Amino acid sequence: MEQLPVLDPGERDYQPIAGELPSPLAPPPGCPFHPRCPAATARCRAEVPTLRQIAPDRMSACHLNDRAA
Repeated sequence: MEQLPVLDPGERDYQPIAGELPSPLAPPPGCPFHPRCPAATARCRAEVPTLRQIAPDRMSACHLNDRAA
């Protein structure tokens, strides 16, 4: 019986992202997520981020990852 997983989800602090999804027919310039991102900068509004590996098995397309480099 010790090998059975315990299904106890507990409480989650889920906060939905505010704002509307951008139109796929007319996406905003720059990062498509910038209208709803609370940390968006001027660079996010002008430049599409490149998808790159940020850790083993982790990919990200976000200018905020450049701050850690």
